[in-house]
Amino acid sequence: VGDQWLKLEDDSIVRFARTGYPTGMIRTANTRKEGFYKIKVKGFAHQSDQPLTFSVGAVTFKRGAPNPVFGYYSFPPGGPDKLHTVELTAFIGANYMISVEPYGISDPDLGRRRKEKIPLNTVKAPGLGVHSVELEGPLVGEFPSAGHKLLFTGINRTEIPPRNPNDRKRSSYKPVFEIKSTDEPADAEQALGRLATAAFRRPVDPNEVAPYVKLFETERAKGEAFEPALRTASRAILCSPHFLFLREPAGALDDFAVASRLSYFLTRTAPDTELLALAHAGKLRPNLRVQTERLLKDARFGRFITDFTEAWLPGEERTSKLVFIGKNLDHAALKAAFAACLITPEMTEKKLKSLRFAIGDKVQCKTGAGWSKGTVVQLMWRGPGMPPGMVAPYQVELESGDLIYAPHDDDQLIRKQA
Repeated sequence: VGDQWLKLEDDSIVRFARTGYPTGMIRTANTRKEGFYKIKVKGFAHQSDQPLTFSVGAVTFKRGAPNPVFGYYSFPPGGPDKLHTVELTAFIGANYMISVEPYGISDPDLGRRRKEKIPLNTVKAPGLGVHSVELEGPLVGEFPSAGHKLLFTGINRTEIPPRNPNDRKRSSYKPVFEIKSTDEPADAEQALGRLATAAFRRPVDPNEVAPYVKLFETERAKGEAFEPALRTASRAILCSPHFLFLREPAGALDDFAVASRLSYFLTRTAPDTELLALAHAGKLRPNLRVQTERLLKDARFGRFITDFTEAWLPGEERTSKLVFIGKNLDHAALKAAFAACLITPEMTEKKLKSLRFAIGDKVQCKTGAGWSKGTVVQLMWRGPGMPPGMVAPYQVELESGDLIYAPHDDDQLIRKQA
């Protein structure tokens, strides 16, 4: 602080560049346990008439552990008396700290200022102001959890009452459960079959589940209770190559393999219920384009953007190549399809005509505070510091005076005022 970071009177910190030490790691916003956390960042674009982009991620001192970036966001112009808020929810491992890093700004005069001992408060360049970062979690999204239901649905699992009923009132109280089963192998096979189907992202047959049921029975023979034995067999499923890797059959891919490829490519996670339902019905291929467009609008698609923009090595030339492998490819059609994506005056005009709203239209935008009313002020807007290649269809001025942008022309993000 005072060298690269400017501290304002309200204790807000302003950063003028992404590089350098210290980084945007916030040690007081840390996790003790893994789980989903709500992250709230308050700040503003300092000395700027345009929004400034920043990333929110997590870092750890654990050697070899990944440092994920959860997404890119922007603060409109403001100051200590005009703060803006960004809220997000992310899964974070144990012993991580939140990191907020500016994007697209630099401080080329840092070396000269240091040499000539010029005060930091004389800098007139745009900077990212961060007022506070709040971390809440781990969050309990549902109870019982989805994993709990996957294992214990249909199994008679009951709490063993404590000897003193008042023990339940203590914050440190942890209930103890027991499972009562009249047919343990059948109950275990049912539970492990559900888990394997979800973990392997496809239907499993009884022969695939049999080794895990055998492991469960071995643990029971050793004297383990039903639930610990079931958990041991469940861990074995989660160590299977069918869960850890995308193991695809030789030859043409079936619908389940296509669902996994599409989902992991665009959203970086397992296929959702809709994809798997189409795969079960054998109807995914005819609906592949529709499902692709759906996932492109999914909030999780931001993971693809983040991974792609963060994948460059220091000093690496930033080029992108697409390699098509296959027989009898239509080169002319491929070339025409890519040419249609080029930004030309004709394409820009065509894109503008396809937009649902015009400058001056009254709209509602989905923000961290819910649906907020505003007015469209620019079309096909791109601001400084936005991720490479990103153009927002609309820039909107909210009734509060804040300037935001809608990343997609979609009713889930921007709609006509009621």
